[in-house]
Amino acid sequence: MNGDLNSWDKFCDYLWFDKKLNIWLDISKINFTNEEIKNLEEKFVDVFSSIKE
Repeated sequence: MNGDLNSWDKFCDYLWFDKKLNIWLDISKINFTNEEIKNLEEKFVDVFSSIKE
């Protein structure tokens, strides 16, 4: 049960929605550390900014 709660918490933390693009992105099942995701954050912003253009 505790693993389920951890999965739910991770899902809630890493589910992303962009209203303009009307897209949901769930990366909660990808094996990464918080440090790795912070390093990738800028790249995610750049990618989705490019999609909007």
